Amino acid sequence: MKNLRLNLLLFVLLVSLTISCTRESYTDSKPGSHGRISEVLVVMDQTFWKGSLGDTVRAIFAQYYPYLNQAEPWFSIIHRTPGEFDNTYSIFRNILYFVHEPELSGGTIHQEADFWAIPQTVIQIEGPDYDALHGLFVRNQDAILQAFDRSEVRRLRRVMNSINRHATSDRITERLDLSISVPTGYYLAVEDDNFVWARKVIRARTQEQAYWITTIPYTDTSQFQPQRVMALRDSVTRARIPVQDESSYMGTEYRFGYQTRIIDVNGAYALETRGFWRTFGNFSMGGPFLNFLIHDEKRDRLIMIDTYVFRPNENKRDLVRQLEGIVHTLKL
Repeated sequence: MKNLRLNLLLFVLLVSLTISCTRESYTDSKPGSHGRISEVLVVMDQTFWKGSLGDTVRAIFAQYYPYLNQAEPWFSIIHRTPGEFDNTYSIFRNILYFVHEPELSGGTIHQEADFWAIPQTVIQIEGPDYDALHGLFVRNQDAILQAFDRSEVRRLRRVMNSINRHATSDRITERLDLSISVPTGYYLAVEDDNFVWARKVIRARTQEQAYWITTIPYTDTSQFQPQRVMALRDSVTRARIPVQDESSYMGTEYRFGYQTRIIDVNGAYALETRGFWRTFGNFSMGGPFLNFLIHDEKRDRLIMIDTYVFRPNENKRDLVRQLEGIVHTLKL
């Protein structure tokens, strides 16, 4: 088999000639990628797909997305063979391409951004046999999941910016001296000089996506200790997020723990926390939350952005991802 890198270059030229005139293109003439939220296209020989390599790929992508009430896979996957990989599939947003090349002396893995479309993440694994392909995938599984996670955030950030209600987001800027998208369907339920609460309520108020933002002065790095972050979150939700009566309030569900990691939000240092929220008092409600404590160095302050979903007995993964995309529209 010829070198795949050369084949890819030849193929992208063919793709651009055949589809750039029929799909929306960006400044560099590449088409817009497509694919559902949390979807990965896996390109692999049928023999491998039906064997243990395919089983391993399916199992890793089927790991549960963290902190959802109903179990959902991290990613949904579509499989196609190399022979089926044509112009339509080349513009999928997330592509994992396995290349079986017996002439290779070893295996390699590399990632390309926006190769055939924008935004797009292509991860290619090359190897001479099953052992090489399987080993590379298993050893790099966490990095692969993270790369496709970043791809989802990148795409959803673009989407949320494209449907931003500028007049509403300008009101947040006036209140908090920051910029963040308020997508179509959201409204500001509360806005004052140090707090805004944006909500999207659907199905006769039986489902909700929402995020709220507040700021506090920055003093030292101990403010990023997870216990202090959760204490701040609980103090805000109890005081500012009403439930149905004065005896009920929103808080963190600590019985199932929570998960934290350090991330970058458009160049700013941040602590991301995933967990469950619930109501305390006379009403029983709950769901997943995704919280961000962000250091605004320029203004010597911390920004807390908290997102949550209420959607009883239904899937929530993609709704959480959409809210994550909104947070990453933040500009300081």
